[in-house]
Amino acid sequence: MQKYSRKIETFLKEIGVESKRRLTPTPQSASRIQAGELFLFTYHRPPTTEVSFRKPTSRVILVVQIKRAVDGLFISTQNNPLVSCFNIDQASPATIRIILRALYKRRRRASYYSTVSLSLKKLLGVDKYRTYNLTRMGNLQQILV
Repeated sequence: MQKYSRKIETFLKEIGVESKRRLTPTPQSASRIQAGELFLFTYHRPPTTEVSFRKPTSRVILVVQIKRAVDGLFISTQNNPLVSCFNIDQASPATIRIILRALYKRRRRASYYSTVSLSLKKLLGVDKYRTYNLTRMGNLQQILV
């Protein structure tokens, strides 16, 4: 398995992903990303005027659908493909088990605009909802639980 940060490796062990067979490399394609799925990726943030280089960071997300897009992917006003999701790599093991049991591979339930979303916001925190630019997501891997 590829080397990840200690935080990510601990997270993968907690959800039972300890072998390479559980991580499936996925192309950066809109047709491969659906609500209710877990992904591990490296996010490349662009440099700013203050920082000339930013180290890519690893993230684990649960993709959720929104009003704009049923599959969790939509196009921004600047024509960038964006993925709507919740960061779940810092959640407690009990919270992760609840989320996986309720939402993993269930496209209709994994919605940002439903009672499930209110529960996710309470479990994970409002600040854990994110939209990521698909073109900046590198080493995209689907997590099979």
